[in-house]
Parts: sequence; structure tokens; C-alpha cells
Amino acid sequence: MTVLMDDGQHTQPTYSNIIQAYRDLVKASQPGDAVFCHYSGHGAKLRDDDGDEKDGYDETLVPVDYKSGGMIR
Repeated sequence: MTVLMDDGQHTQPTYSNIIQAYRDLVKASQPGDAVFCHYSGHGAKLRDDDGDEKDGYDETLVPVDYKSGGMIR
């Protein structure tokens, strides 16, 4: 289990740490596995930049370093 949390005890939920945690999960998963991801944090939306959203916006996860690292689409 991987826990990212901004509590001073766990790995910080930065843009790169969140992306790496997802990559690690995909790499460790085997066909037939059931995986569970839980995100409890801020979300937002950005203008859709490739035209695939009916409402014109992409939903995002907001990491702790979103001002410097960006949001996760």
C-alpha cells in the first residue's frame, strides 16, 4: 500500500510523487489483479485542450505543488 499525505510523516503528494505512485501500481499489477485507488484531496478543472470533453473542461487532481508542478488531468 502506498500512502501520500501532507502530514509531515508520509511522502508528500506532489505532482511527481502522485504520477510515480500510479506508474508503480501499473508496473506491479498483473493480469487478473484488482487494484483500488483512493484520492481524497482537491479537484479542479482546466479548459479542455484537445476537444474531447463535451463541457469544454478536463477534471484534475490538485497536488500540493500545483503552483509549480501543475495539476494532473
